[in-house]
Amino acid sequence: MISLGDLKGILNGNTLSYTKITASSLANIMTFVDVTLEMDRSSLDYYYKIDVEDILNSNISKDELEEIKNQGWSFSDDGKSLIVFLKNK
Repeated sequence: MISLGDLKGILNGNTLSYTKITASSLANIMTFVDVTLEMDRSSLDYYYKIDVEDILNSNISKDELEEIKNQGWSFSDDGKSLIVFLKNK
């Protein structure tokens, strides 16, 4: 299992961004943790969300977390989840 400090260290520097995430990348992440699709009601933008607690309790490797970082995932404002906004075009 990974620690919160390790997770923060790996994702350090990532900011909330818009990205195109592939179905295969998403399926790979979902072998370790649940991913939900949500919508920001103020901007009407869709984003994927992973609860940080789910990551900390999973058997996800640091290599997989590096891949998550490269896909643009970052901590939400409250630090309780990782999110990535979907680019529509």
